[in-house]
Amino acid sequence: MTLSPVQAYLTVTPPGPVTDGIELDIRWTVAAEDAPARDVTVTVLHDGAPLGAEETIDLAAGDITGRQLRISTAGWQGVHTFSLSVRVAGVPLPIVSRTVTVLLSPCRSTRLLGGAWVGLTHWSEDEARYWSAGGGGGGEADWRGMVRDMQAIGLHTIIIQETWRNPVWYGRHYHQMTAENYRETYAGKAYYPSRLWPARVELPCADPVEAILDEADRLGMRVFLGVGMYAHFDYTAGSLAWHRDVLRELWDRYRHHDALHGWYVSEELAGPIRPHEHRYWDATDEFRAEVLAFFTGLQEIIRSLAPHTLLMVAPDADVDDAADVWPELLRQCDIACFQVYQQQSPEAIARMQAWCDAAGCHHWLDLEIFGFEHPDKPGIHREGYTERLPDGTEQWIPTPLVPQPLELLRKEMEQLHTLEYICAYQYPGLLCAPDARLKPGGERAVQLYRVYQAYCEQALGCEINEVPEGGHTHEHR
Repeated sequence: MTLSPVQAYLTVTPPGPVTDGIELDIRWTVAAEDAPARDVTVTVLHDGAPLGAEETIDLAAGDITGRQLRISTAGWQGVHTFSLSVRVAGVPLPIVSRTVTVLLSPCRSTRLLGGAWVGLTHWSEDEARYWSAGGGGGGEADWRGMVRDMQAIGLHTIIIQETWRNPVWYGRHYHQMTAENYRETYAGKAYYPSRLWPARVELPCADPVEAILDEADRLGMRVFLGVGMYAHFDYTAGSLAWHRDVLRELWDRYRHHDALHGWYVSEELAGPIRPHEHRYWDATDEFRAEVLAFFTGLQEIIRSLAPHTLLMVAPDADVDDAADVWPELLRQCDIACFQVYQQQSPEAIARMQAWCDAAGCHHWLDLEIFGFEHPDKPGIHREGYTERLPDGTEQWIPTPLVPQPLELLRKEMEQLHTLEYICAYQYPGLLCAPDARLKPGGERAVQLYRVYQAYCEQALGCEINEVPEGGHTHEHR
């Protein structure tokens, strides 16, 4: 796709629906391509009325300028439209618009899923047993169909789990990559046609990232691209250098997609901000310094390329041991989407909300809609399966993931009612539309899809397709 000499981008976060108890985060970018642009006039509009002052700037060739503003939804209800109007020397660019539905609520949360992770494959064959048995990801038409099926139950935000697969972990026992040699030694495989390294994950679809983004464009949905996998839980200087390279390529390749909203760090992060294995815990101070340097460095490249996009991290909620580090780290994150909050007290969640507010970071919930099968007892278990080793330590053993009952998920969403947005881990293998050609997760995933759709429509008081979200670009009128 040929880009115009000046590009305009707009994001509104959370993408919606949201309640009347939060603040919306509005970010825009204007970028000059290969030639300077003078007398560039930028106006943000809310339901057709200017939101803040009009701004006029001059851009040299290659210049990128971005702004951010926040606005409370207090007193709002219904559908609201935000638009970015840009004129270059009096000539209008196509208007970029985002629509957000605001729901009246006694709490900050809608208590509904706003989005979900999408893994293009799964890292563990054991965990993905029923996903694989149902056909996995399939071809381009299947990925496009999945996007439509997500939108049909109100999942307007897609977080692609990772764009590269590299099954190694942090630590000298797993790999010897460094900032000096990673370009020669990285052995991962891409899910898209990358120019950085030659290996590809073998899939029926040549570029599922493109298929998902293109279908999301058509439906007005929002997409975060997973920048990873360098190595699980690895935030070393080599990881930062690799992520910078990959993020630049992803931006260059997919920036024309209106749905592109931000970036997700695929490596995961433990709440205590320490290495994932006990044998590396003597390096915890060094590890924490690496994590802070990683997010600072990654934000620098994002701000230089696409300041309207947001950076997301999804750690577990056991943060007490790093209480002196999290307030600083959150200043380098745009969205902290926490796992396993069900195990935390309201006081712990309120403390994290205060840290996020002080840092200007969105505080979201990563709701794990899966349970584990255990080989030695029936039922669906919230906790994973472990075996005791001869030395007395517990070793975690991957077992198949299965959908949790809606009643449990509903209870957890109501319990965690202070968080502004909820994303589920994950859609493939745990939710599946009844008419999907492939059935990853089988009948249990179909059943959860059905009952969640009914629950959502009852909560909204209408069919989900009557609640508009997302955005589009149209000609200036």
